[in-house]
Amino acid sequence: MSVEYSLGHLRRQGGRSPRALLPLTCSLLSLLIALSPALSVASAEPPIILPVRERPTVQERFAPRVQSLNLWAGGVAHIRDDYYTSYGVKSDISYFFNDTFGASLGVRHLWTSLSDEALILRDRYGLTPDARPQSWSVSLGGLFGLGYAKALLSSAVAHIDPVVGLQLGLTTADERLIPTVELSALPTILLAGGLKLRIELSATVQFEQRERGLVVSTGFLPSLTVGWGGTLKELGARFGVERETPTAPPTPLPTPSPKAP
Repeated sequence: MSVEYSLGHLRRQGGRSPRALLPLTCSLLSLLIALSPALSVASAEPPIILPVRERPTVQERFAPRVQSLNLWAGGVAHIRDDYYTSYGVKSDISYFFNDTFGASLGVRHLWTSLSDEALILRDRYGLTPDARPQSWSVSLGGLFGLGYAKALLSSAVAHIDPVVGLQLGLTTADERLIPTVELSALPTILLAGGLKLRIELSATVQFEQRERGLVVSTGFLPSLTVGWGGTLKELGARFGVERETPTAPPTPLPTPSPKAP
């Protein structure tokens, strides 16, 4: 109703029809579109150029594992489910062939005694376990490096070398030899001068032949060890046996030819 009224009102007033204004409107729009690039260039601000920054790089390892040789020594405890508890000392030597895989050879000596439950059974009922107290143990296994980590402790940065291991060995218990399997988590804190502090958390499985047959016992083997070592190149430099790279003999200078008289 309002549209019809406005169109009729324009005709009665002698004004032009909206259709007559359509060509004029299109011409104005075409002119604005044609002038828009020039207006935008004239009013555009100069582009902002950011400074060129160096590409971030990964920090080098605090102590590389490739061809690294380390000696370890420390205290150990073996808590088992066969009424015995053992405390002792251990020593290991480890070598990493590359950044991921390595090997270790270890020996430990344990002082074994009856647990509190076994003492109660012995004192009250005269019963003793059919297991034997363990003393010496030798193991050989593989190591697997999980990477490299850092932790911020107050204002100091702790460099951590996470390693896991699987060892197979033999343990002596009086006249018995007990096959032993150890699965270990070996988080290592790297210190200055090639020193290292390692917290070893190991689960053990032992297969012991007793009077009643083959018995499988499990245990927990925590230890705290201190290590020292480095790569073969670093150790060679410390002990003065670093390999000398062969150098080519110097090239003799050409002799000048005698001038003709």
